[in-house]
Order: sequence, then structure tokens, then C-alpha cells
Amino acid sequence: MNSWFHENKIGVLILILAGISVNIAYYLQMHGFILTFADTDDYMRLVRIREFFIHQDLANTVIARSNVPFGCDLHWTRFYDFFLIIPVYILNFFVNSIDKSIEYVGFIISPIIKSITIATFFCIVQQLMQKSDVFLAAALFAAHPLILAFGIFGHPDHHAFIMLFMTIYLCSVINMIKLDFHKVSCIRTSIVAAICIWISPETLIPILLSNGILFVYAFSDIEKLRLLHTKNLMIACLLVAIVFTVAGDHTAALTICMLLLVTPYITFNKTYASNRIFRYWHIAIILLMIEIFPLISPVEYDKVSVLHIALFTCAALYIGITMIYYDLNLNSRIAVSLAWLLIIGAVFLLIYPHFFKGMSANISDYAKEIWLCKVVEMRSPLSGGDRLFFIVYSIISTVSIASKVMHLIGNRKKCTVKLLWWIMVVNAICYTVFSGIAYRMLPYSMMFTLPIIVDFGMNNNFTKSLHRVLRTVITAFISMFFLFCTAFSDCTEEDKTIDATYTQEELFEIIDNLSEKPVVVMAHSNDGPSILYYTKHSVVGAPYHRQQQGIISSYKVMEDKYDEKIVKNILKETNSSYVFVRKKQYKEGKSLARMIIDNVQPKWIEIVKLPPKFNDVVVAKIVQNN
Repeated sequence: MNSWFHENKIGVLILILAGISVNIAYYLQMHGFILTFADTDDYMRLVRIREFFIHQDLANTVIARSNVPFGCDLHWTRFYDFFLIIPVYILNFFVNSIDKSIEYVGFIISPIIKSITIATFFCIVQQLMQKSDVFLAAALFAAHPLILAFGIFGHPDHHAFIMLFMTIYLCSVINMIKLDFHKVSCIRTSIVAAICIWISPETLIPILLSNGILFVYAFSDIEKLRLLHTKNLMIACLLVAIVFTVAGDHTAALTICMLLLVTPYITFNKTYASNRIFRYWHIAIILLMIEIFPLISPVEYDKVSVLHIALFTCAALYIGITMIYYDLNLNSRIAVSLAWLLIIGAVFLLIYPHFFKGMSANISDYAKEIWLCKVVEMRSPLSGGDRLFFIVYSIISTVSIASKVMHLIGNRKKCTVKLLWWIMVVNAICYTVFSGIAYRMLPYSMMFTLPIIVDFGMNNNFTKSLHRVLRTVITAFISMFFLFCTAFSDCTEEDKTIDATYTQEELFEIIDNLSEKPVVVMAHSNDGPSILYYTKHSVVGAPYHRQQQGIISSYKVMEDKYDEKIVKNILKETNSSYVFVRKKQYKEGKSLARMIIDNVQPKWIEIVKLPPKFNDVVVAKIVQNN
């Protein structure tokens, strides 16, 4: 790594500085010289960090002041928090204020993470492309607006962290392949994979896809299959250890899984097919999974859980069973492998039937209708103003990917670079499809697709006849076309620029001073995290899928057609004292919020007088006894 950085340090430093410069320009355009944060997740992340410094409890994910009295259990895992907690702790020695330390660290952490991601991405493409094309691909990655959104100032969001570890995992896989599946590289890749899954289940996609490609690659090499078998067992064991450490109440899971996973090592030798214990262990573990795994832990699709342990245990089982039948001829081995793939896949889905539903698995249809469908990152680009430009981007990606696939198929030579390209291509295909389903997948799609687009632009038969400078300009334009056009499109996402007449801190200082004692503020779900961060008060609601009751209560009061009986019951149940309304969120309708904006509110609500500069906000006091 040191030699790699020494050889490329100038190019990498230029890209990092360019990326940070673009981040600064973007932030100043959006917010000016005001220190603020981008969205609800940012505020809630910082609230959670502050809660840690108050309670000193790593296992606690509950924000007591959010969505009262229904409770608020955040689904984010703790690993990313360490990247904030440690620098906050250090900075506090100099600033002597935990709140200010949290604010400063939260403001700068994402550009730092993005800088590391740029360097890691540079390392990845260097293994794939000609040296003359590496800088162009990395530069487009560093400057890409969609990826830029993950690394802007004032945006301490976990998506930047997810992308960082995706690139680190890809680097680990590349290193493992180049070292011909050396044991140490397999162990390193297993550790990175387990951390990735702990960070977010979204990382399962590239891990499982790369694992599948490596399996196909190693299908005719029993020693490589054994190392893949070991790698997946290690991932499962590490996930068990994480669950046990974080939750502290999975002793049974730890004991059972360790027994199941350690058993085959007692019987490991070169004659897998003739070893009865090794053969029957795979059947026994499937039966035990069906009986025991559903009883150990509830299914959680947004945390490290037994679901993930079972997934990688199944992957290890499948590779192990393939080794058992290794003595068969190739056609028979393929048939047996496909049959067992279906069997093990069916067993996994039998245990976890809602696996593919993701975060919406336990969300009521009503909550989906009033909330989830409005979350921009969960919507399809095909449903908004970016439809045309997403189609253009998809065409560019599809043509580039198809060209690369044809080239890889036509190249009969078996080599490391070809395998690495297959990993990028298969992930690019998967994420291109997923990006059509959810906007949040687009940046990951770009990460895998950009090298393919650049390679296509610089090395296809037509552009090879052009001068290199012209090729570079054409490739850069094609690569960035989607975002250049998007800048002028009718984007459905609301404007997040801050009103220049005041800062968020000034506004919420007024809200904080509404009462000397903490009270409950009823607000739009998107305003909840800001109120929690800037004030001492509690709030209903907050925009997280585990808090459906809070989201529904906030909707019925703030957005649904006004029904006095329902509204008063909710306000009484939540013990709300004030209603906080941003005018731009309620441009039409007959809700209580709209009535307050129009100053035709019921008699049991009194408008609180605010300074004139806060004219886009209305605060009303609730008189519960009337």
C-alpha cells in the first residue's frame, strides 16, 4: 500500500483536493457561510452521538425524546458512530464543549470519508484499466454530483460510510485474487465483509455477487473452493461474534453456531467425498437451521442478525456440498450443484420468507401510503422529473456494459484482470436494475458503471481512431451526461437551501425558549430531528420506519384532513403542548397545519408571536383543557 501511494500520491492528492473544492463550492451555493446540516438523518445521527455521551451506553439505540410516547429505536448500527465518537472525544479536549465538538466533527466527517473513498477507488481502477485511463475514471468518480452528495460538508450520513466500505471490500477481493486466494488475504476479506454487513445490509449485494463470481471461477479448483468455504464460514462466525457483542443476549446463538461451524474442521482432509462426517454435517446443519435459527432472534432486515449468519452459513454449505461431489464428472457436478443451490435457497427462504422485502417488510400499507412513497431516495427515478435523463443514462450504461460483456466473452484467455472486470460488470448490471427501482441505488450504480463507461469510451473501435484528447472529452461528457442534464431538470426533491434571513440555530433557540421545562412538540416528521437536535423538547414525529405510530400520528394531525375528535385525541395521547409548522410544507389541503397557516385554527389553539424574520414558520400553543 505504501509503494502504491508513493507511485500515485500526486494524482490521488489532486483528486482529493479537487473533490473537497467541489464540496466547498456546492455547500456555499446551497447554504452560504452558515454551518448547518443537510437533512433529517444528519440531525438524528448527531442526536444519537450526543445521547451516547450522556448515557455512555453503546448498546442503547433508543432516543427517548423522539416520537413520544411510542418510542424511537433507531435501526442504524453502531460501527459508523465510532468514526464520530472518537474524534468528538479528542476534539473536546480543545473545544471543551461536547455539543460544539459533535457539531464540528459532524460537519467535516463526510468529506474526510469521501477523500479516503476516492483514494480507494483509484486503487481499484488501477487494477482494471490502462494507466492512461485511471486518472480520468477516478476524476469522474470524485466529481460526480450523485457521489458528491454522499461527501458534502454538513452531511454526516451513513451512505458515505457504506460506499467507503464497499470500495474497501472490492480492494480486499482484488488483493485476494491477485494473491491467488492466499489464506491471509481470505481472512482479511472475511473481516471486511463482516464489517460491511454490520454497517448495512445494502453491502450484501456486492459481497454475494462477488462471492458467486469467485465460486464459478473456482468451480474446477477444489483448493480454491475450500478457501471460499472457509471464507464464508469465517464471515458467519464473525457475524455471530458481532451479534453477541452488540446485543449481549445471544449466548445460545453463539454456542450453536460455533459448534455448527467448527465441526467440519475436525474432519477436513483431501478426500471430502469419502468423508462421511463431512458429508452428513451439511445435511444436519440444514435441519438444525430449520429448527433452531427462527427461534434465536427476530428477523431484522436493517441490523446484523441471525438472518445474516444463516445467509453465509448457507453459502458455506453450498460450497461444501459442491466439494463433496467434486469426484463426479463436470456435467454431473454442475447438475448436482444447481440442484443443491435450489434446495439451500429454498431452505433459506423457508426460514426467512420476507428476506427480499427489505426495510418495508414490517411497514403497514397505510404507513407506506402516507410516508414511504414520499421518501425521495426510495422512489424510482422513472417516477419523477428525471425520467428522461435516467433513461439516457441507462442507455449509456447498458451499451457500455453490453460491449464489455461481449469483449469478456470473446476473450478466452483466463487471467486475473478478466475476473476483476467480471466482478465490476455483474455488480454494474445488478445496480443499474436496482437504480431504476430506488433513487438511493444510483450512486452505487455509478461507482461500478463509471470504469466500464470510461473503458468503453476510450477503447472502443470507433474512438480509438480519434485523438486522445478528443476521446477523453467525449468520454467525460458521456460519463457525466446524466448529471449535466439533471441540473436543468424538473427535480421533485424539495429545495433545501436555508433562508438567508436567519439560521436554523436562531429559529430553534426561539422554540427552545417556548417553555423552561421540556415539553412535547407536534411537528411534521421531517422537522422532528431538527427540533431534537437544537432544543431540549420532545417531539412527534420522526421519519423512521420503526416509528410507524409516530409517523401516522404526525400525519393525521399535520397533513390529513382535519377531524377535531381524532386530532384532539392524538394531541392528548402524545401530551403535545405546541404545534410547529413550516409554511412551505403545507401549500394546500385542509389539515390542522394549513388552518394554522391561514389563521383559522380552532379556539383551543393559540398562535405564538414570533419575530418577523421567521415569517415562514408558525408556532401554535395547544390548550388541552378546552
